[in-house]
Formats: sequence, structure tokens, C-alpha cells
Amino acid sequence: MMKKQLLSIGLLVCSCIAYQPVQAQSLDKANTEYKNFVRLNNENADKGTLYVTLYDCYKEYVAVLKSAAPGSPSYEQAKSTLRDIHPYLQNGAIYNSQKGSQQNALLMAQAYIDVPLMEAFRTESFPKDNYYATMAYFAASGTYNVKDYAKAIVYFQEYLKTGDPKNRKSVFSYMAKACSNIKNYTLAKTVLDEAINSYPSDFNLLSMGINCCIDLKDNEGLQKYVSKALIIKPNDNTLLNIQGKLYEETQEYQKALQVYTTLRNTNPRSLDIYKHLGLNYYNLGVLFNNKGTMEKNSSAAKKLIKQSEEYFSAAVTIFKDVLASDPTSLKYMEALATSYQCLGNSGEMSALNNKISSLGGNAVSASSIPSLMAFSDNGVPASPPAATSTTAKNYNSLLFATPAATASAEEVPEYQTFAKSYVEEKIKTWQLKDDYETVDEYKARVTETTRDAKVKELLAEAEKQYIRTYTQGIRFSEMELKPYDADNRAFLVESKFGELVVPVPRENNEARIFESSWKGMQFKDPQFCINNGKLALASLTFVTPHRQLLPVR
Repeated sequence: MMKKQLLSIGLLVCSCIAYQPVQAQSLDKANTEYKNFVRLNNENADKGTLYVTLYDCYKEYVAVLKSAAPGSPSYEQAKSTLRDIHPYLQNGAIYNSQKGSQQNALLMAQAYIDVPLMEAFRTESFPKDNYYATMAYFAASGTYNVKDYAKAIVYFQEYLKTGDPKNRKSVFSYMAKACSNIKNYTLAKTVLDEAINSYPSDFNLLSMGINCCIDLKDNEGLQKYVSKALIIKPNDNTLLNIQGKLYEETQEYQKALQVYTTLRNTNPRSLDIYKHLGLNYYNLGVLFNNKGTMEKNSSAAKKLIKQSEEYFSAAVTIFKDVLASDPTSLKYMEALATSYQCLGNSGEMSALNNKISSLGGNAVSASSIPSLMAFSDNGVPASPPAATSTTAKNYNSLLFATPAATASAEEVPEYQTFAKSYVEEKIKTWQLKDDYETVDEYKARVTETTRDAKVKELLAEAEKQYIRTYTQGIRFSEMELKPYDADNRAFLVESKFGELVVPVPRENNEARIFESSWKGMQFKDPQFCINNGKLALASLTFVTPHRQLLPVR
């Protein structure tokens, strides 16, 4: 049933106030629309005409609000009238939906949610009836379907604030998709974290979380989601493949070997899985070989070398089969030659080196220390299957019909550009006079001195926000290790975030083994700063495949 409320016209008419010509014209037009709406409502006129007039009235007063100075008579009148007509916007949305005019219903629902969210009403509250959650969801789903994703996110957030459980799972899902569509993967992950905490067994949400972490290059979050998903589908080949690659990324080669052995049993003809098995055996051989080389206890060293030989022998069998299918692969030729070298099979190594040289590769030296082998160029696991539909559904069909539905990494701006925008936006809000603030209080709060202090405070905030925003999910795979400086006993590491000097001793082949382990190096606890207007790396901890920590500043 339609709500009926009496509206009283309290228009401000002050001949002594001189409005700007454009503002005066806009206010006059808004007042006229308001009078027409009140008349039509009091006369119980045709509802279609009534709500068309209402929406025109809404638009005109919003225009006044945007153009008038805060606190001016026209500004206050626009606020007052928008408060009065606000409940009728909900009625208009319901009416248009019932009549099948979904576009008009969406416009009215958006307006109904937008009014309390306006900056002019920031310190005020509006009554919310039991139907508010339904309105927020309708506005969100309709806005999503017309692909205005940024605006849809605001309405989804409004729905979640109501605590209504009916469409909560659906809202999490579509809000995360909206965030991904505008490439705000950080917010998408925040949404999905909350969603999965609420619905830990929902495979659709977990799949979205996995895709989001892949976009963010967030392996820590990816591992969390994959672990949960594997509880639900322990034999899912895609999930197992991702899990195997995650283990490889963190040098947990033994665990990766177990995963790919399982995959090999169910996919015996997969050459890709077979390659992963070989490379995991190989890298385990490298790790145990290098541990044995560094081990001072001769008995322990022999055990480590023996274990490495077992892994290399397993790798040799696989690499020979791989090269039978791909006889010109330098990557696997070099790995096989290195395996022969570590096994002491100089004849096979020499014959293979001839083939490597003829193809333009680097022959393996009999005295070289074996290096870990990377599994891919980018280390990004394959995405799981896409989850469900891309059209938001509306489950309030008794009152609303669903509107018909009609997807690179974010560039980092210069810090000065970011900070200027950040500070200007915050200062603009700070300088506004609060409705509950007296003129004397406002003058005391907003002075040149307090403004300068506020700017300094906001600049400090801007720096933290800049670093937090543009270092999410950063990977260090593009770091380049320069040749060893024997005189200073250090490596220089170059990256797009600057240079770092990593001190590594020469003794006991530590420097050689550090270099040979570079492809398997992990990084943790990166700290950033601003240098010449750009992000720069202040410090970083290197984690060797032997779990040795090397903090560098």
C-alpha cells in the first residue's frame, strides 16, 4: 500500500537576498516543481504524473545544493525540501516497479538511497523503515546490471550495513565482482574476506577469492582460499594445480612433489604435470646438494649428498622423457646436464653440452654449483573456473522485477599528484562549516595557522595511504641480481624500486650458493618510502631456499 504523507510548503522568499542569476533560476525552477508535486499529491492525481514531477523536483534541488554555498538560504532550503520529499522517493520506486517501469523504479530507488548519503546530510540521520534493505538491494542490483560498478558498490555497502541476512551472500558476491570490474582488487579481497568468514563453505565465494588473489598476486591470501576450497573439493585438478604451484613458489618442493604425484596418477598423459614432477625432483636435488656442500660435518654431508643424488636420478628419468617429446628445449637440456654433473656422469654431461652449445645455450661447467630452476616466467597459477552469472539477481520479485542485464594492473601516479588530490579533498571537507557549529567556533577552528597544521597532518596521512595503496600485492620477481663484488663481499640487487646491497660472505661457497639459489629466493617484510616522488624500497629481507634470513636496508 502506498504511503501518504502531508507536505507543507515552506518556501523561503527573501527579497533582500541577492542570488547569483543561475542559482536563482535553478531555485525558482525547483520551487515550481515542488509546488506542482504538492498540488498533485493533495489532489490524489495520477501516480505516474505525480512521481515524474517528484523526480524532476529531486533533480532540481540536488542541482541547487551543488551550486549554492553551504549555509546559504538556497542551500538550506534545498536541504529542507529534500528531507521532505525523501520518503516519497521510496513510494515512487515501488509504484514504478509494480507498473513494470524498471528504469524509472531504479532512478527513484537510487535517489532514495542517495539523499541521506549526500555530504550536506553528513551529520544528520534519516529514519529507515523495514523496507530500507530491500530498497538498497534493488538500487545496488539495478546499478550493477547497467554496469555502473563504482556506484553499485556504494549501494551494496548500504545494504550490508542494514544487517539484513536475506540477500547478504549475493551482495558479497556481486560487490566483489563490481570491485574487480573497476580493478579495485584490494577492496574486492576485503569484501571476500568478510564473505568467506560468514560463509566458509561456499565454493563460489572461494573461487572468486582465488581469482582475486591471482589478480593481486597475493600468494598468502591465495593459499588461505585454496586450502579452504580443497577441503570442499579435495580432488579438484585445478585446485591441486594451483596448490602445487604455490608450494613451488615457496620452495616447498617436497609438498609440491606430493601434489603433482597425485595429479600424475589421475592425468598420466599430461606432459605439463610430468615436467613439474621432474623440476621438483631436480630442485630438491639442488637444495640437498648445496646443503651438503656447506655442511661441515662429513657424515651429515655424505647423507645430504646421497639424498641429492636420489633426487637427481629421478629427475634424469623424467627429463629424458620430456626431451623425447621436446628435443630442442634448452631449459630441460641444461637441467639434465646439471643433474648428470651432480651425479658425476661426465660422459653424458659432455654429450649433452655439445647439443646445448649447438642450440646457442650455456654449457654446464663441471665445477659449477647447481642452480634452482624456475617453473614459469611469472609464477602466477592458473585461475579456477569462473563463478556463476555476471548479472545481479533481485530476489524481491513480489515487489520488484529484476532489470534486464544488458570485465591491468593499476598504474601508480606520481606521489605529488596523489598527495595534492588527497589533501585538497580532505581540506575541502575540513573547511566546511558544520551545521551544529557556531560562527565563532568555526572562525576559531579554521584559521591560517590551523589550516597549515591540518595540511601537514594530511600530508603525513597521504604518504601512508599512497604506500599502502600502491604496494598491495607487489611481487619482486623482476629483481635483477648483479655479479658478485668479491672485494666488498656483496651483491647488488636492482629493481624498479631502487637498489639494495646484499652482503654475502665468500667463505664455504656461500656467495656462489646464494647466486645459484637466486631463482628460488623469497622476499618478506618489504618497507617502502617516497624518493623523488616515487615509491622506493627502504628495506627487504631475503629468504634463501635454506630458510636463512638476510635483512637488507
